Amino acid sequence: VVMQSVSEWMGYCLMYESMLSSVLYARDQWLKPDGVMFPSSASVFVAPVTLQRLWDERVNLWSDMKGLYGVDMSCLQEVVQKTTLRSIQVVELHGEDVLADSSCLFSLDLRNTTPLELEKLEGSFSLQSHCATSM
Repeated sequence: VVMQSVSEWMGYCLMYESMLSSVLYARDQWLKPDGVMFPSSASVFVAPVTLQRLWDERVNLWSDMKGLYGVDMSCLQEVVQKTTLRSIQVVELHGEDVLADSSCLFSLDLRNTTPLELEKLEGSFSLQSHCATSM
């Protein structure tokens, strides 16, 4: 008997939706010693980006309302700015948005990583910008 489990579990940034611990649990419960796991490794890379289009669409929009519609909504700009900065943003990036080459933050061997190791994940990285942008 061959048992298969197929699931999209990676989510954003591998850790965001906390599904990896469920995958490790399923691995420990049901994967036979000679079983195959796909993927068997995972890495998270980071790179600085500019999100000027997002900023213009979500934050600067509120100060532009008076000129566009004659209604001063600029009092909402600070609230939207804080909300935008404190939440994960899922956006489409273009090549020109990326300000430096990516750097690996951490890699996991999914055949051997334990749930306890997930709680203690840390990494370091360095980046060198290859372009200039205004912030």
